[in-house]
Amino acid sequence: MKADKIQLGDITIDLKTGLTTVQVAALRKRYGSNLLTPPPRTPWWKQLLEKFKDPTIIILLASAVISLLMTAIEKYALGNPDVHFTESIGIFLAVLLAITVGYFSERKSEGEFDALNKVKEDIPVKVLRNGQITTTHIGAVVAGDLIVLDMGDKVPADGLLLDSMGLLIDQSLLTGESAPVRKTPAVIPTSGDGANAVDADAFEKADENHCIYRGTMVNDGHGLMLAVKVGDSTQMGKIAANLADDESKSVTPLVEKLSRLAKQISILGVSGALAIFTCMSVETLFQSEVVKEFVQQTNLEWILAVASVVLGVLLMRFVLRPFFASMDMNLESWYAQFLATVPMAVASYAVGVSAWGFYDVYDSAAIGLLQQVLTAFVVAVTIIVVAVPEGLPMMVTVSLAMNMLKMARQNCLVRKLVASETIGCATVICSDKTGTLTQNKMQPVWFWANGQSYSPDEFSQLTSTSVWRDLVNSVCVNSEANLERFTDSAGKTAVRRIGNPTECALLALFTEFGTDYLAVRTAANRVGEMGHNSERKMSMVLVKEKADGLDSPALFCHIKGAPERILDKCSFVRIDGADVPIDSYKSQIESE
Repeated sequence: MKADKIQLGDITIDLKTGLTTVQVAALRKRYGSNLLTPPPRTPWWKQLLEKFKDPTIIILLASAVISLLMTAIEKYALGNPDVHFTESIGIFLAVLLAITVGYFSERKSEGEFDALNKVKEDIPVKVLRNGQITTTHIGAVVAGDLIVLDMGDKVPADGLLLDSMGLLIDQSLLTGESAPVRKTPAVIPTSGDGANAVDADAFEKADENHCIYRGTMVNDGHGLMLAVKVGDSTQMGKIAANLADDESKSVTPLVEKLSRLAKQISILGVSGALAIFTCMSVETLFQSEVVKEFVQQTNLEWILAVASVVLGVLLMRFVLRPFFASMDMNLESWYAQFLATVPMAVASYAVGVSAWGFYDVYDSAAIGLLQQVLTAFVVAVTIIVVAVPEGLPMMVTVSLAMNMLKMARQNCLVRKLVASETIGCATVICSDKTGTLTQNKMQPVWFWANGQSYSPDEFSQLTSTSVWRDLVNSVCVNSEANLERFTDSAGKTAVRRIGNPTECALLALFTEFGTDYLAVRTAANRVGEMGHNSERKMSMVLVKEKADGLDSPALFCHIKGAPERILDKCSFVRIDGADVPIDSYKSQIESE
């Protein structure tokens, strides 16, 4: 014999009436709410610093700093009054504007997404509380709730299945298996006081076929489950906590293209700058008087050349390579390292000869050589600065921000700024409009009986006929929907529809004409049933009841579903209480 009560801790749950309001508050305080802890938010300053990781921004900042230093050296050390800081300041302003626009656009988008997620997580759940089935949102579910599951419902918590009829659960979200799993009720034996203790340990030890997990979907059938674990303690909560620690490393097509473009620009610009610096420096060395005197008066030119090469290798290894790595350029090949070492060696040789000139009596020639080398360096930096399009990040950021705002006005929210380029390329978006673009409420507008059709204004003419009584009995028995009466904010009595919209519409119609659908459903002796799904397109219930002309109860099958499926299985139609062949009426029914 099954238990009619379940003990959860020190709280006894009546399986016929569910939790009371007091029990709900006590269980929520003890086991927590059914909301998943959101992942930790990235601080604003980290979000701002992430904007500086863009390769183009890095190149621009490096170029701006070098340009600023070289302009300062040329203006104050070399005494050139014609140079200005306009180029450096312009680059800094462009970077600042691009970062500011992108940062505030994403912050605004995140706020809109937070509001959207609150609505998205407001999933309605059918629970048995205070003796009636009512709806609540997923966050209000507590451990110990008796949850009614119907086809298409999303399971709100982890729990044990207490009762079911043909229940199939899609667990692909957890297991990856596309085939639905059939679930069977857990056997809960009756203890001495009519209750049986259930806790988290009992749930962990229960057979997999009796357990239902949060986030899975009801594929077919219906059932009643007891919520045992809620919130972060559910399997879905544990998975969400693990996923929160792993940030997605995927990049959008735009980021990939911009990174590739920035790298190509960097390679071409830096390579050209190094080549020009080398050529200008070598030409300066050949024309410099101090170099000629150094070669004529000493025999150290080869020693200085070898030392310059060694120093050039060290500068390449510890100065240029980290700089190139910051711009996503790695000097891995010997060819790239050689090209980067040559200008460093040439510059080292020039500095060494200039140092000898200062030590001897060639001060003016040494200063001239250094000025020429610095001029070559300034030209090289200028080439890098000019090669990098400082307006590109700002232009891309502003255009993406405008694109994001335009899509937001069309109710298409994008969290990341760069993702607006990807979603903006979408030409077709597939969406299920039923219940999304409508109120998700239905009402009967046509009825066919006794060989004629009836409009809603004529339904009252049928309420006293046997056809109406048969229809009421069939639909009330063969349905799982419910109508809940409640008082709205205006103090008026309203009806909330719970369950399949089609069933709710028919039950509302019967209630309008004075039928107590719950009494009809409870009085029926249901011995078997088969739920509606997309393949069958109909549902059926097998009941044992008395019939006219029979001494003992007989089995009757009540079926409802798609008209074409029902008509194919019908041989007779009831006209004025008599069963006549359906062939003469089939075309009339189909034409209606």
